[in-house]
Amino acid sequence: MGALAFSLVIFFLIIFITGHNILRPEFVYQKFQLGNLYMAIVMAGMGVLLSKSTSIVLDKANERLQTRWHIGRFGYGKWEELPPVDYISVFKAQKTYSINFDTRAPVRYEVNIWLRKGGRKRVYFSYDDDVALNMGIEIANFLKVDLWDATDPYNKTKIPFTGQQ
Repeated sequence: MGALAFSLVIFFLIIFITGHNILRPEFVYQKFQLGNLYMAIVMAGMGVLLSKSTSIVLDKANERLQTRWHIGRFGYGKWEELPPVDYISVFKAQKTYSINFDTRAPVRYEVNIWLRKGGRKRVYFSYDDDVALNMGIEIANFLKVDLWDATDPYNKTKIPFTGQQ
């Protein structure tokens, strides 16, 4: 969807600069109409919102953490010191409704890093509980901390770190 929005940006900018509509060549707009520029700006904003993503990079050797924001191939992130981690949790995030409000939202499983000084960072989510639990186990082994499995909210279990991967 982001690519479609960026394509429409180019379309509206061509109409704004040249005054020619490439879809209807017989119809000529007046050059530099602000309505076409406004539409290009709105589509650019929608393209950014639809194509942005966030990722977290852990560097255990240097004990640092980076939160990266991406728009397509371009990304930005700043390294910061990895705060002491208390444990990793995998839990079932119950969303009540989807975006269009007429259907039930799919169940989502989130993997969070819980910090000793309070707070958490969501590092992963999946719609499959086994995939999310395996990712939580990998991260817990990587950081050498315990894992709390709350994929079933009524049966929470602690998986202690054993030192084996």
